[in-house]
Amino acid sequence: AKSDLVVKNKSKDEERADQILEHFKDIELMCIQGERSTQTGPDGGQLRTARGLLKFIITQVSTFGGDGEVTEPEWEEFIRICSRYGSNLKLGFFSSKLVSILNGFGREKLSVVDPKSRYGVAFSKYVHGGLEVDFLSHPLLENDSQTDLTGLAGTGIIVDPADLKMKHLPGRYMIHRYNEYHDLTDADEEEILSECCITLELEKKHGKCTGARS
Repeated sequence: AKSDLVVKNKSKDEERADQILEHFKDIELMCIQGERSTQTGPDGGQLRTARGLLKFIITQVSTFGGDGEVTEPEWEEFIRICSRYGSNLKLGFFSSKLVSILNGFGREKLSVVDPKSRYGVAFSKYVHGGLEVDFLSHPLLENDSQTDLTGLAGTGIIVDPADLKMKHLPGRYMIHRYNEYHDLTDADEEEILSECCITLELEKKHGKCTGARS
């Protein structure tokens, strides 16, 4: 992931802060949707891209019918297969549409998790038969149009946090470089660079669902 800093009507510090946020967003998009590939760079070297969760998870997968309707029994069956391996506590990152569907299920199974006890973030919790899924609405699991419920808009990802890691090449995470490609210009050039990926040690501990519309 790489972000170039270009200052337009902002101070350098303001633009730098904006681009750092965009860089983190690029990393998160890679962790979700990334494709693994090897390509030849302009200098003849190899350029590699990393695989994200949606491509990595292939075993515990549910697709909710041709009409996209999600019933509570279907949802609980999905949780069951996702909990076969690993911890009974899972984390879910869902589209806003999927979250609204879950909110319509049995209220006695839903609660809010104290952010002090879970990663500093206010998750909701779905509990069934001793299985727990802490989940939240992920802003990157959306389409440009809120009325378009295809693809990402009907997607949910469940991961086992004990099996989830971020790795990077030594000294190659959030590097801030100045004038790296400076030539015959008076402008300052800055770059934020990361060479990193997300890893799941055992693919079967995680799951994904697609096709949720109602």
